[in-house]
Amino acid sequence: MLTYEQRDAVADAVFPTLALIALFHIGQALAHKRWPLFGFGLAGAVYGMFTAYGLRYLDILWPHWHRLGLDYSTHTAVVLVTVTLITLMTQKQRWVWPLIAGAYAGLMLYQAYHPLIDIVTTTLVVGFFFWPPVFFLYRWQATPPSAKANGQKPPGSVAGLT
Repeated sequence: MLTYEQRDAVADAVFPTLALIALFHIGQALAHKRWPLFGFGLAGAVYGMFTAYGLRYLDILWPHWHRLGLDYSTHTAVVLVTVTLITLMTQKQRWVWPLIAGAYAGLMLYQAYHPLIDIVTTTLVVGFFFWPPVFFLYRWQATPPSAKANGQKPPGSVAGLT
């Protein structure tokens, strides 16, 4: 069985590892000149970190979570953003990434970093600000320029982009 410190080291490695995986996919899209996927990944990563850390900054300025007896979970926010991007940028085994996020949430609970309510409220608020623009951008990037010119709706997947 792992000690608290060993589990803590695993938890500390999760976000950097996910960030490297996301950067790898963004870099791969750039290297293969998949411009729509590259643009999506880069814009999504910048907007995601802005959302995650921007909400943390706002919580420091106006401590709404604290007033409710809660805590904004930056760990949850950055993992949520990163896992969303990786899930959308990959075509194979997409189910793995949300599972990793769920396991990380379980580890945060087990290590007593945050109670479940902190994780849930952070997910809801970050999701509210992050998911609609990112899913819109995902669909928009997936639409071929000729279809945009003809006013066609985007396809259901971006299989042609990966």
